Amino acid sequence: MQTDTSNFVNGKSTARQKIVAYVNGNCGICVDHLKHWKQFINDIRAKNGKCDFVFYITAENKDSFQLNIMKPLNLNVTWIYDKKDEFINKNDLTDERFQTVLLNAKDTVLMLGTMIFRPQLEELYKQIILEKSGS
Repeated sequence: MQTDTSNFVNGKSTARQKIVAYVNGNCGICVDHLKHWKQFINDIRAKNGKCDFVFYITAENKDSFQLNIMKPLNLNVTWIYDKKDEFINKNDLTDERFQTVLLNAKDTVLMLGTMIFRPQLEELYKQIILEKSGS
């Protein structure tokens, strides 16, 4: 697992907010979305946005996904292997439109909705993150 631990103390996030997203690692198009995520994350970090990113990833083989997808992509985020889709099922997020959540430091939902290829929603996520970061 690759992790960016700059905003974590004793395993707990110190960022003012975090994005939690689900990625189906068995879906080629979904894996391609990780490239878009990388650009989004880089944009946030370049503007000093304080936000953690946690991805729940379902894939047939964790090691293969790490070696063939995450390592070459060099996506520096926390990712959790979720072979049985427990995150999606426990949180009733089976609708693809709602598989991204922005949470504040107390895990209160600030925004819900998958922003990939929805420019207006993506800009709204950026705006909220940067406002709450004091940037």
